[in-house]
Amino acid sequence: MRWDSAQEVGVFVRGLAFLLWVHRLFGRWPFRAAACPVVFWFYAFNPARRRASREFLSRALKRPAGPLDCFRHFFSFAEAVLDKLIAWHQGFGLSDVEFHGLEEIEKILSAGRGCVLLGSHLGNLEIGRVLSKLRPGLELHVLTHTRHAENFNRIIKQIDPSSQVNLHQVAELDAGMAAWLSQRVDRGAVIVMAGDRVPIGAGTRVGAASFLGVDADFPQGPYILAAALGCPVLLVFCLRRPAGPKSFDVYYEPFAERIALPRAGREAALQALVARYAARLERYCALAPYQWFNLYPFWRDSVRG
Repeated sequence: MRWDSAQEVGVFVRGLAFLLWVHRLFGRWPFRAAACPVVFWFYAFNPARRRASREFLSRALKRPAGPLDCFRHFFSFAEAVLDKLIAWHQGFGLSDVEFHGLEEIEKILSAGRGCVLLGSHLGNLEIGRVLSKLRPGLELHVLTHTRHAENFNRIIKQIDPSSQVNLHQVAELDAGMAAWLSQRVDRGAVIVMAGDRVPIGAGTRVGAASFLGVDADFPQGPYILAAALGCPVLLVFCLRRPAGPKSFDVYYEPFAERIALPRAGREAALQALVARYAARLERYCALAPYQWFNLYPFWRDSVRG
């Protein structure tokens, strides 16, 4: 099963509004109770996703994952979808987030420079929008491999007309788009992309790296684009807390002041970048294994189908 063979989870505006209404009226615990049968149905009738969950959790937890572990994993995804809807609607406030390494990105933005934030499908990147509350007017461009970027843009604008978040479908990033992104970065914009999902298509560049002890494919595209943009690159991870006064931890880590890809040794340089990223992703997976939402055969030796 390829990661894009099933339609990405999408909800029409009416459905989004209804779910948000349920949460606003009854709160999170009633939402969780109502979500249980839905999550169970999705869990019961998606054997490929179930296998992918069990494979990841067994490696991340360093023990065989059972049905309850997998159900918890699926339920964590349902909660993440709710958090996405809240982030798009009224949003989370600064009181909901504990920032770690904020000074790293503040230093760049305060100098009037833009940057690349390299995230993942661990946790919930939408929570990173809270950064715009610290810097009103901050321009965010999110690069996605899904074919539904325009639909998501319409949904976001209907939910929040003032949003400065823009989604771009980049399965086939061309020179024109790269030049346009470079102009935005020069004006202080932040480009957000994931480094843990390989786009489907001919000519896709990948590199293998050890991840939880087994080789997996990671895209090289984010590093090639970042090198073309010539700007700083930071890692970002947004994880939900199990309890406490804050709901989320947002971590920023410097990755490269500027990525250079020399002609001689270009492939080796890309491989080193992929390996560094995979090592940091592995570290954060240990903090929140149930928040891994790449539910498809991820490793090279995964059972397909």
